[in-house]
Amino acid sequence: MEKLRVFLRFGFSLARLSPLSVAGYVIANFFNQTAIPLALAVVVGQLTNAFQAAQKAQTAQHNGILSSYLFWLGLIAVSIPLAIVFRLAQNRMDCRMEKHVREQLFEKVIDRELEFFHRYNPGELSNILMQSSIEAQQAVRGLTIDPLLQVISVYLAVLLIIHQLQQIPALQIWGHTHVVGLIVVVMVVVGAVSAMLAQIRGRGPVDRVQRELQAKRFSLAGLTDSAVKCPEEIQAMGAEPFFSKKYAATIDGLMSLKTRQALTMELINSAIGAPTQILLAMFYGLIVLVAIRGIHSIPLGVFITLAGLTPQLMQPFRSFAALGIIASASWPAVELVSRLLDHDSTWKQCGPGLNDVAIQEPTLQAKHIKFRYPNQHQIFEDLTFDVPPEKITALVAKMGQGKTTFFRLVLRFYDPTAGEIELGGVPTTSFTIRSIRRQVTIMSQFPAFFHGTVRDNLCIANPESSDADIRRVCDQTGLWPILEAALGTDPLDRPFAAGMCLSGGQQRLFALTRCLLRNPRVLFLDEPTTNMDNTEKETLIPLMKKACVGRTVVVVDHDISWLTRFCDHFVVLDQGRVVQEGAARTLAMQTGLFRELLDPAIAEDNTVLATSE
Repeated sequence: MEKLRVFLRFGFSLARLSPLSVAGYVIANFFNQTAIPLALAVVVGQLTNAFQAAQKAQTAQHNGILSSYLFWLGLIAVSIPLAIVFRLAQNRMDCRMEKHVREQLFEKVIDRELEFFHRYNPGELSNILMQSSIEAQQAVRGLTIDPLLQVISVYLAVLLIIHQLQQIPALQIWGHTHVVGLIVVVMVVVGAVSAMLAQIRGRGPVDRVQRELQAKRFSLAGLTDSAVKCPEEIQAMGAEPFFSKKYAATIDGLMSLKTRQALTMELINSAIGAPTQILLAMFYGLIVLVAIRGIHSIPLGVFITLAGLTPQLMQPFRSFAALGIIASASWPAVELVSRLLDHDSTWKQCGPGLNDVAIQEPTLQAKHIKFRYPNQHQIFEDLTFDVPPEKITALVAKMGQGKTTFFRLVLRFYDPTAGEIELGGVPTTSFTIRSIRRQVTIMSQFPAFFHGTVRDNLCIANPESSDADIRRVCDQTGLWPILEAALGTDPLDRPFAAGMCLSGGQQRLFALTRCLLRNPRVLFLDEPTTNMDNTEKETLIPLMKKACVGRTVVVVDHDISWLTRFCDHFVVLDQGRVVQEGAARTLAMQTGLFRELLDPAIAEDNTVLATSE
């Protein structure tokens, strides 16, 4: 019942999106799948009866044959364009529904809490957004809209079969009302029972193979995503043969599962179609018997009509049997998509007493912060320090000591378990998340670049930015001449190609420029020198320093020698606490963690502290 509830709720919500498209699909489906096939069966029977009557009378009057034949030709002629109309109506409805599902699903996914992105790798999420959403939409359409038409088809087929059975003389003599009713009941019961048995027997195997297929697709997507994102590491380790072998093995497993799925579905479809074939064999046998015996009192057209109507009667039962199979086959996708669509990002909602205001001063303070991620060790034990306003401060620590975690706490991806962080002298937990992120911006280690224009990639930070605003900030950071050199004049309308036209340092400058379009009071830089060579790093220092003037900036980077050239102030973390603070030259003269981390850099370059104050 839970599955049925989910399917119906999902289906009706989709149907409400485009009632006109649904209505067009239903009408076209009715004529193409029900009305015309039933009419063709009746007309073929009438054509046979007219031919049989003409032979019996041995007359040249074939008006009945000709009129029936012309009517049959007319139906065939109408059915061809109608089939096209039906497919177009189906495509239109599917596209409208698919568009809605994919848009809503994408909005829900990108709005999820960070733990969600830890549960799924990027390849899995891409598979969900690109494939599972389509599977879910098509399954819901087949399970909620199409069955209504099947019910109508059964009703009309039963009426026509009863009418045809009443034309058989033997049944007219033997109390045809009861006999005809019994025959129709038997046909309906055979169809219903066969459908039920096929559904019961086939649901389990289909569900199992479909879940295995989904898991294998996710595995393949994750492997592919890792390979294309880290080619340098793979090639440097000579791991290409390993990845190729792993990919081939995963593909083999996927193909094996697809073969198993196809075999399972064919066996089930054969079982579902068996009653129809048995009834057809019976009617065709009666036709042969009447022809051999020369029984002119029984019109052959009746049996031909019955043979044509039988598939139309049994098809809905086959479809109903397939409903359970389709439900099992598509349930993993429907369940996943429905769960994601039903989720509300409560972590972003504003609680009572929260303020949507601007900070007065760009000050940032951590006061006795304690924090741990779920099911992990303590990250911060008693974190307390002040970030100097309108200066560039570096957070320095060994790996895994919570440098980036501090950014997440300020931006309220998480809240401290104890203590508080203050912006402008006000605890961050008193602000709405929207107001905090309007004033505090982070330049990610892996900026979100995409295929679009340069303008599009810049304006995600502030969609209301004018071209003049963009040019002003690009001049401030020195990005504009770089864009013109790489893309030519008027670069804003040029394809950005997800940043492939820029070097690593230029991409970081682009990302910084984008952050500054938000005009933040506080700016976080997370590993700004990732994937940059030493020359690019040194070139970036004066450009970034100029861009950061007047802002409170906090930087995390693995290259401590670069930090000494770029930053004014250092906060050294160890075991969840601040163990040192001060300027680089002052800390370098002290025994402690800063000197321990700095010594390898000094050994490589004795001018590391030459420019630091």
